[in-house]
Amino acid sequence: MDSVARVTPYYDQGGITIYHGDCREVLPTIAGSELILTDPPYNLGRTYGSGTNDEQSAAEFGLWVDEWMSDVLRIGGTVLLTPGIANLALYLRYAPKWILAWHKPFGVSHTPIGFNNWEPVLMWGKWWRKHYGDYICAPLVLGDKGLGLHDCPKPLNLMRTLVERNSESGTVLDPFMGSGTTLRAAKDCGRRAIGIEIEERYCEIAAKRLAQGVLFGSEVA
Repeated sequence: MDSVARVTPYYDQGGITIYHGDCREVLPTIAGSELILTDPPYNLGRTYGSGTNDEQSAAEFGLWVDEWMSDVLRIGGTVLLTPGIANLALYLRYAPKWILAWHKPFGVSHTPIGFNNWEPVLMWGKWWRKHYGDYICAPLVLGDKGLGLHDCPKPLNLMRTLVERNSESGTVLDPFMGSGTTLRAAKDCGRRAIGIEIEERYCEIAAKRLAQGVLFGSEVA
């Protein structure tokens, strides 16, 4: 059964809840979700803010991942992580059920989120095989405002596709919410959602994005 964390939310409207805090402290209070969809930090020296150390040693980073990953797998449902190619071996320790390929056309020359034209999406839990295989084409879209709100964003059309294909009526959970793209996608798809973010400035950005309308698949003020 889905559950909402027993802490004071930063934002709570229309079935979408944001918690400002460390996911390692909030995740233990969450009992379940239908879909966990998140883009965790890469430990590649990205500038997220004072609350996030993205330049740990390999050993420290592995232990940090262990801390929150244990709760992610406990909470369950379908779990989808976009860990980046550099960290693929680290997450393979948790024996994902499947690895999906996100193809991002023209990514090499136009993306702020890497230099390759594809990225892995790791899956645990229920595989919604009736909807799709292991290939997702989600190009970077001109006018996707979310790409300019975070140091390492994911495009809204990717997250919306993953939400649509891997959930029906339960809660979507994002432990590393960032600028709120997963929550925005969940709202667009009519899903309830919970986001957790340690950097308050991103909580504020996400709350503003959730207040915006939608026109032809893109956010509008």
